[in-house]
Amino acid sequence: MIFLGTIEDIHNFDSLAKEHWKEFNKQEPCFNKEILSHFPVIICKEDNNIVGYVFFLVFNSPYYAEKWAQVDMFYLKPEYRHKGIGTKMFNMLIDLVKSEGCKRVLSSYNNKKPLASFYDNLGFSSTHVAVVKEI
Repeated sequence: MIFLGTIEDIHNFDSLAKEHWKEFNKQEPCFNKEILSHFPVIICKEDNNIVGYVFFLVFNSPYYAEKWAQVDMFYLKPEYRHKGIGTKMFNMLIDLVKSEGCKRVLSSYNNKKPLASFYDNLGFSSTHVAVVKEI
């Protein structure tokens, strides 16, 4: 079951987020649930277990007179990958933000867990590279 919800709908958020973070970062996450509570989230649930999420936000473009959507965090437990579930989650997100007038969806992914083919299959094109320097 895939549905639109809030962070409060993810009863196991702390453990799921830690599992998500362990895949690509050695540092323990400290998610600000107050901030995340303002983000809509697409949730994937099997039985009573939340197995994935896509947090996103909609905003006015600083460059054009249009709305954009930004994917903030996307995670799907490994045993649910390669089954079309992530695609269904993103298709729902795209339908939702399109109905709000969005013209673009932006996202990024960690190079340690490449998702290039996933995004390519959804029709995303690579236009920018996100870089980070820890200081």
